[in-house]
Amino acid sequence: MKFFKKCIRRWTVIVLAVTIVISSAKINTFAEGETTETPVEQTTEDPTTEPSPAPTTESTPTPEVTPTPEATPTPTAVPTVAPTPDPNMPPTYVLPADTMQAGKQFTFTGMPYNGKYSPVRWLNGKKIKPGTTQNFAYTPDGKYVFATCQGMCGTGRHTILSRCSLPKKKNKDAKAEFQDGLILQGYGHGETLDVTQADLKKEEYDIWVATKPTGGFYGLQIARITYRVEPSGMGSIVKIVRLGNFKWTNVNKKGKADKFREGTEVFNVNRVNVSIDKDNNQICFRLEFTNDQIRYVIYDFKKINKALNKLDYGQCFNMKGAAKWQVANLKINAYPYKTFQSFCIMDNTLYLCGGYLNKGAQIYVVKYKTQKRGKTKEVKIVKKQYERFVKIETQLKIGKKTLGKDRLEIEGMKVYKNKKGKKEFFINFYQKDIPITSSVGVYKFKMNQTVPETEME
Repeated sequence: MKFFKKCIRRWTVIVLAVTIVISSAKINTFAEGETTETPVEQTTEDPTTEPSPAPTTESTPTPEVTPTPEATPTPTAVPTVAPTPDPNMPPTYVLPADTMQAGKQFTFTGMPYNGKYSPVRWLNGKKIKPGTTQNFAYTPDGKYVFATCQGMCGTGRHTILSRCSLPKKKNKDAKAEFQDGLILQGYGHGETLDVTQADLKKEEYDIWVATKPTGGFYGLQIARITYRVEPSGMGSIVKIVRLGNFKWTNVNKKGKADKFREGTEVFNVNRVNVSIDKDNNQICFRLEFTNDQIRYVIYDFKKINKALNKLDYGQCFNMKGAAKWQVANLKINAYPYKTFQSFCIMDNTLYLCGGYLNKGAQIYVVKYKTQKRGKTKEVKIVKKQYERFVKIETQLKIGKKTLGKDRLEIEGMKVYKNKKGKKEFFINFYQKDIPITSSVGVYKFKMNQTVPETEME
């Protein structure tokens, strides 16, 4: 009897051991099935190169296993917590992507591009390669929208100025059709553009762009190009005059023109942009220096414009003589993502636009005060003194494709008032991997359509 009991105990141990081995094999198979997916390596994408297509791999099927009660963790609900705003910083608002999409005004069509059907192809017998739209501006009479882009010819950078008809009805299907194009030889990148009009009854416009680029890229001067639409429908340049010597746009205690400096360091201008608020008689120049300092100097627009009217074709007005017309001198160094794209002034407010591929897009809103003309003092405005930040959800549907921030880069921005006197914002984007001939659109939104970031899910 004892012999039989010993045998039974031995067979029980063997059966238990086999059961444990089989159970262990099943658990190991389950773990391996969870980890067979190859992890995706995170890389910093070069915006100048085409993305490599993601490899398509078949997933390893997970064996069906009935987990033991101990292997099934109880799910823990993670509450959605709104971001806590910094009480020392301005509020942040968000423009939802669907709001931006619904505000599409039109699509540029027939624009210059790097192809055999481009309406702008040659410069002095050599092929020119147009890039994407850098900026845009509506004419005050509402008939046209001008756009600028960079054209490469050899090692030279030139600004291509395009005039398009502005559709009367603005919606996602509207088209701004290309009418005429001019190459501004040697003008550089083409990121600066504004338009004024002396007489709304005449199709003659003053186009404000940057010129005399540093190293062939950003401009050191501002050109005012008087552009006329002829009866034939073609455009012609009537007159070109310039503003230069912006290093002398500081004003000292005696009211005289001076250079910008800190201690013994004298600032050298590296980039000049312009925006005009004709209703409030202001013209603002954004000065970026080689040491990364930024200044916004604002002048009496009528005085500056009158000084240009007195010049002959091709002449340049020395800004050293404009100190008596200055109404604001602002030291404002912060701008979105440290990647400047464009800016506007309106009603003593600066709108600073910036962004880049993979970063996103934002607008900083900054209020300022003017001073007695010719008696200005430099006013420093730091980031915590801004009025607000506006984050733009960078997602757009272009045809059947949905583009995210890795495919969208904000370029131009304009602020205009509608018939009721309310401000409206207009923006455009570079769209990576989308043909520029008939894809670049302009989108409109109002500030009251933005949502406090603290209320976003």
